[in-house]
Amino acid sequence: MLLLQWCLAWPVAGNNTLLWQIGKADNDTSEFALGPDRSNQYSTSFPNDALFMAGQSDPKQDWPYIQPGPADIWAGGKSHSFTILFGLKKTSTEGKGQIVLDFVDTHSTVPPKMEIKINDISFIRELPKGAGDASTHGQPDKGRECRLGIDFPAGVLKVGTNNIIITSLEGSWVLYDNVALNVPSGIEAGPVEILTRLIDVQSQPQLIRRNDGRMFQPVLVSVLHIGEPAEAIVTINGNESAKQPLKPGYKVIEGFAPAVQEPSEVQIDIKVAGKSIGKQKLTIKPVRKWELYLLHHSHVDIGYTHIQTEVEQKHWQYYKQVIDLAGKTADFPAGSAFKWNVEVLWAVESFLKQASPEDRQAFINAVKKGWIGLDALYGNELTALCRPEELVRLVDYARILRQRYDVTIDTAMITDVPGYTWGIVPVLAKSGIKYFSIGPNRRHRIGYTLSTWGDKPFYWESPSGRDSVLCWVAGEGYSFFHRGRLYAGRLFDYLKRLGEAEYPYDMVQLRYSNGGDNAPPDPELSEFVIDIGRPSRAFPVTPPGIRVRTTAVRLVKLFAIWPIERGLKNQSEHLERRSSEQDFGSDATGREHCLRLWLPDLCECPASSVPQTASCHASNAASRHSASDDVSNSQALVIPSGSGSSQNSLASQSSNDSVSQSSARLLHPVDNRSISGLAALSGADCSEQCSVWSAYRLLCETPETYTAKVCQSCSWTD
Repeated sequence: MLLLQWCLAWPVAGNNTLLWQIGKADNDTSEFALGPDRSNQYSTSFPNDALFMAGQSDPKQDWPYIQPGPADIWAGGKSHSFTILFGLKKTSTEGKGQIVLDFVDTHSTVPPKMEIKINDISFIRELPKGAGDASTHGQPDKGRECRLGIDFPAGVLKVGTNNIIITSLEGSWVLYDNVALNVPSGIEAGPVEILTRLIDVQSQPQLIRRNDGRMFQPVLVSVLHIGEPAEAIVTINGNESAKQPLKPGYKVIEGFAPAVQEPSEVQIDIKVAGKSIGKQKLTIKPVRKWELYLLHHSHVDIGYTHIQTEVEQKHWQYYKQVIDLAGKTADFPAGSAFKWNVEVLWAVESFLKQASPEDRQAFINAVKKGWIGLDALYGNELTALCRPEELVRLVDYARILRQRYDVTIDTAMITDVPGYTWGIVPVLAKSGIKYFSIGPNRRHRIGYTLSTWGDKPFYWESPSGRDSVLCWVAGEGYSFFHRGRLYAGRLFDYLKRLGEAEYPYDMVQLRYSNGGDNAPPDPELSEFVIDIGRPSRAFPVTPPGIRVRTTAVRLVKLFAIWPIERGLKNQSEHLERRSSEQDFGSDATGREHCLRLWLPDLCECPASSVPQTASCHASNAASRHSASDDVSNSQALVIPSGSGSSQNSLASQSSNDSVSQSSARLLHPVDNRSISGLAALSGADCSEQCSVWSAYRLLCETPETYTAKVCQSCSWTD
């Protein structure tokens, strides 16, 4: 049921008549462009926002159902203006006109402040809070309707072309139901002034293969056309490349330039109705070939979208759906068969308990076939709140599944959590987890997680330096497609941004969580991947280019190929080093091997500056204690260069390291006086070289006897 509220007191329009309207007042958004659920395509479909010519434009093509606001990062985080043009051949100075804006819904927490400008007069209105996001995802009946009526002096209108500009000044989105203009009797519609203008020319990072085998690169020409329909012709270096009809509004015409092997300049000319509207030179760069791995999953957010029991049952249903989809697509071309990542194991445990023997066996078979990837964490935990045992228990059910069903679980995912305690590293590593996929929420409430670590894969080393896991923070977080299904335009924009940022690899992961938290699998995913890889269009990827994968497959390939450590000068050195190792975590002799994250500020402290005690040495403690059941507490010490005072940093977090199978004794935390003493013992020479020190406790002969040891190499600085 759609809730109704009046945005403002509704004015009386007198004897006004309807001059024009956009859409119908039916509380439905499907009659508009992108409606009812493709808001994720807004930026690529309407890069110049909306331009609508009353009486000529088509709402289904030219007026989006959603108008984003500055709070909408998914649409660029900026104001957006929708423009309506209409012509008058007769006006009047008597009476008042009325613009009616009928909205299906507004954002539930940050509704927009709108400016409505009618020629030279403007009005500012703040809209009330709406019902929520469901209305943007194809359920307009879940919205809270808002109707806004604004009276204005009829004398504002003029003979010729008039315009109404609706701009989102602050806040988030609105959804349209109807826009109408009522005017006093005597005012008559007329033609608008004809205008055609070249807006922009740019190349796309794609390749097109013609039937004769020749390769071309798309050139996009943006044109503004106001007036009667006309024909546009694009020529590149004198050769006709594209011919398209122009309707009123903004139009993007796709031309094609021969593929280049090095940056090359071409001449673009655009003619409309036989006359040139502009010439422009454009430098086309070679297309970079990408390998893009899609990690399809549903974000398990317990109690957020539905109550706990409903969330649980939804994921049970998804498991059956993905088994069916994977079976139907098993013979599809390589990389396009359906795969599913089980983000956390909470719902798996209850599913296997209540499932029939047949459903249980089908699930385990799907895991062993690689159709379903299991990730080790039990839930998306705020790890910094965990006590040592709680951290270990996060991977306890993964161990049970391995033992009970003989399945491989060597990856972990965490989602919609912006920070992670250092202690998670030894817990994962000592539990057999080699790879950690991190998908924070996007661009707000996350500090610098994405801006610092997004799409910068690294080995995260434990406080002791004995363990590490390969980590990848997804550059677009986990919610890149929460506004709708996978869309090629957003993929290309993403790859283009990576290229412009000089991203060092030709392989990248992309989290695909379809439409929101606890969302279902996308049954069209495999067909989408096949379509992108068709021979007629060689997209900016190595065919098949886009691949549906589980977490393990993607990160194993990254581990095997790419030189993550900055200390390695080139790939050949990296591969030579890898060939001498048996597997992750061991060198050729089976001894522990540590891979470090190399950053420009990394420095090595001289061993002589590390304090030692006679009662307990790190080597003795390490020989007494092996893989993890109980974890000791660890703290981090920050010593700014040339200073003895401490401050917060990336390393200043509760961490966990060495463990003991034979003892469940609790370890006492290192107090501040011990840390201060270590700083003094470290010596001035080392503190001048390093800005971050790690301190942690090792268990000695008795629980009451311990020592703290300063790590022999510094942690990284930012």
